[in-house]
Amino acid sequence: MFEPGNIGSDGTQRITIAFVENRLVLGGGSEQVVYDVIRGLDPSRFRPILICLHEMGEWGEALSKRGIKVYERVAGHSLDPRNILRLSRILKQERADFLYVTDGFHNMIAGRLAAAIARTPQSVLIFHSYDTVMRKALTRSRRAVLDLSDRLFHPLFHRIIALSESHRTYLNRVKRIPAEKISIVYNGIDCDRYESDADASLVRQKYDLPIDGTVIGMIAGLRRWKAHDMLLRAAVPVLEESPDTVFVLAGDGPERERLEQLAKDLGVDTNVRFLGRVEDVPELLAALDASVLSSMHEAFPLSLLESMAASIPLVATDVGSVSEIVEDGVNGFLVPSGAEAAFADAILRLVRDPELARRLGANGRKKLEAQFTLRRMVSSCEALFSEWWEDLQPITGPQTVEGGRARVQMPQSRSHNTA
Repeated sequence: MFEPGNIGSDGTQRITIAFVENRLVLGGGSEQVVYDVIRGLDPSRFRPILICLHEMGEWGEALSKRGIKVYERVAGHSLDPRNILRLSRILKQERADFLYVTDGFHNMIAGRLAAAIARTPQSVLIFHSYDTVMRKALTRSRRAVLDLSDRLFHPLFHRIIALSESHRTYLNRVKRIPAEKISIVYNGIDCDRYESDADASLVRQKYDLPIDGTVIGMIAGLRRWKAHDMLLRAAVPVLEESPDTVFVLAGDGPERERLEQLAKDLGVDTNVRFLGRVEDVPELLAALDASVLSSMHEAFPLSLLESMAASIPLVATDVGSVSEIVEDGVNGFLVPSGAEAAFADAILRLVRDPELARRLGANGRKKLEAQFTLRRMVSSCEALFSEWWEDLQPITGPQTVEGGRARVQMPQSRSHNTA
């Protein structure tokens, strides 16, 4: 007999999805996607729960306040096998229909093994990265461990979610995951949140930016693969032609000290602002004339979508799935990874031609509204989970709750194309 919490107001069973994460903290792209999906699922058809191996984090707390059941500190030491047993007990207690994990090493392994013990019907793995470049930087032994875990655990997942067509191709060809197991859910954001009414001049004053100069921003954690050093080197020729331009680096991380020193060595430090982590991104976007991303690898960066929502033109390296976000010459410019001169030239094209920048920014907003909304992302997830759940049901057909007995009925799916 199903638990009352699994039954919707119309008497149908809700689909229970257990989201397993290390923690759900502000500032991470994959964490934001998980948060947005959980809070966006139709509560009459879906029952999400969040299981954090460590502390729940700010977004976990926000979900808890919204009435979502959240478990935290489920794991002790990362290598403690009891973590798997603790997690399996929760999955069994909650009668989860699906396990949903992102491609983090520990939550992927612990989650899948726990689901096997708990006999959770379906396990879903969502990839949020292209890790080819990252793995090249690892030690040989660490890389060998990750490669082994891929071969052992990826085949154990029933379903795989990619973030784009190119991402699916990567997972199929590089990770050797069968194409028929891979579905696509494009990231999406809440467009309305980025229609800020902030006064651009006041925001510029707040961050010590020139009122009339050109402001170029990059919103990304200060990590090596984001390649901020390429942006700083590209700033040199930009400033030679446009000395009143200022570069804003919003984000924090282990590279900050090195990058601050590099800015001094290049002689651009007076035109660069290191803001650290910015809580109000929509407000900051109001101060920008262009948004850039210089990464060596990306999956489907939310920072570009955020800039598109604010009608800001883009300059980005052509890595990962970025070319599915940035159409060269339509809503921004694409340049090869590591091409500092081309990166500088693309920025200067926007600096020289404000009307071009305005047009590209407007095109970006239209593209976002058509393809990358939050509602579209959540609807895609709902459609997939409903389809997969239906595949699990016995051939005897749909059932309902009648006479005090719980029987299964397939929740009706919303349109897959809802934007």
